[in-house]
Amino acid sequence: MSTDDERKHRLSFLCKRLRGNESLRSFTKKRSKQLQGISHASWSVWERGAGDLSRDSLERLVSFIGCSYKSLSEYLNGFISLEELLSPSLSDINESKEESTLSPDAAAFWMKSLPLKDQLFIVSQGFQSFQEHLDKLVEEKARELIQNEAIESIDSDIQKLIEQRAEELVNNKVKKELAQEAIEETSKLLLSLFSNDKYPLQSEIIKVAKKLNLNTDNLVEICDRIYLDKTKKQHKQSA
Repeated sequence: MSTDDERKHRLSFLCKRLRGNESLRSFTKKRSKQLQGISHASWSVWERGAGDLSRDSLERLVSFIGCSYKSLSEYLNGFISLEELLSPSLSDINESKEESTLSPDAAAFWMKSLPLKDQLFIVSQGFQSFQEHLDKLVEEKARELIQNEAIESIDSDIQKLIEQRAEELVNNKVKKELAQEAIEETSKLLLSLFSNDKYPLQSEIIKVAKKLNLNTDNLVEICDRIYLDKTKKQHKQSA
């Protein structure tokens, strides 16, 4: 196999891994914004190992993966593995900060490759960051409750209760406790949804999505990935 053929083969393997089990058309349609113009036809050509990267497509693929040009070049030329490409070192991340942002798909793959204790550390850091932003969000929501014209249609006793609660939030008396409760409730809901032996009912997914103000389609997609991985592991263990 020539060097050019090897590059195309490695590019094909990379594209198939990034797409996962999703159909090619669905993958390119849902991520059209992140792909920045990479077409369904181009991705198909790369997966078949029938084409190489142009300068423009190279820039877009680097941006989509969230790696550096150097790392992608090293992977295509066989100097590093796919796992090393999708699990960037700190130097790679610093080098690519101005070039691109780590894509959700690449970030998810990277997290799955880490030991459990490192995954838990990343999740805990994420919750801390979430809590910092939640303080401001709670305060804004409290003001919205007071100013919202629709509140006039609510029973007067309930309205007084909401206004009292909102005033407490604005005065920073209970914000931290509510933030912690929100984080714990979010964790429990998501863990309950993702830790079942069987794929959750559609009604359960919709209920959690509404409760956490999440996009239902995105939550369904996450469930698809998690329970597909579980099914694969069960098949391997029973084989």
